[in-house]
Amino acid sequence: MMAGPQVTAARHGFARLGVRQVSGKSALVEASSSAPVKLLAPQPRGASVWAYLSSYGGGLLAGDSANIQIDVEERAHAFLTSQSSTKIYTSPTGVPARQDLKAVINDNAFLAVVPDPVQCFAASVYEQRQVFHMAASGGLVFVDALSAGRTARAERWAFSRFFSRTEVFVDEKRACLDALLLGAEQLHPSAMGRFNSFATMLMFGGLLSEHIQQGLKESAEVPVRRQARLVMSASPLRHGVILRFASEQLELLTAEIHRRLAFLPQFLGDDPLARKW
Repeated sequence: MMAGPQVTAARHGFARLGVRQVSGKSALVEASSSAPVKLLAPQPRGASVWAYLSSYGGGLLAGDSANIQIDVEERAHAFLTSQSSTKIYTSPTGVPARQDLKAVINDNAFLAVVPDPVQCFAASVYEQRQVFHMAASGGLVFVDALSAGRTARAERWAFSRFFSRTEVFVDEKRACLDALLLGAEQLHPSAMGRFNSFATMLMFGGLLSEHIQQGLKESAEVPVRRQARLVMSASPLRHGVILRFASEQLELLTAEIHRRLAFLPQFLGDDPLARKW
């Protein structure tokens, strides 16, 4: 007799990351986490601090929640990514898994949050919210990417619901409010057309003013081609820019994001994406 599906209690975990400049270098001064979140810091001191988010079991189950808090103090630099794609497992009851991220970026501080694309399994439900409070003199890069799911298992856009909301406050004034909701109507395969991945990239702050203008310039020069495998748009915002991408292939999307972030070594001392994508 085969056993029925196991019921797993929801897990409510956290991760806290604190970065400060110590003797002229960025140093990790706080790092803690609890299941389902796991925080790894392979570079705790240097030109920047690098940290990786992971999870026990490789993803989030229905009902799981993760609360992530980041504090980058004056003149410190930090990079946060994921160990691999965040997998959102099936929710038989429709209960969502969720992740909340709150970050503070102080004067002349820099933070890049560039996780791997989220991968939602069939019938999964996921919600995430990001709030960034930053000084105008600082710098922020945030990438929010989503794949169509496990396409090799015929689960293309087969999840039930995806919601992402991002807010950026510069000197305590809201500079950006961006939200994406994919529900039953939007997730019909015909509505998605040929695209199998999406991404949003935000760049804000005085430290990035040159790269913000470069991103707008590059986007304006991209020719519009019929049936292009990757399409994008750019919108200028107060203190920043928001770039949006849609791609037929996830590999094309991640390669374009990596190209757009080629300036990261200027702030991090090395390219953390070179060994990932």
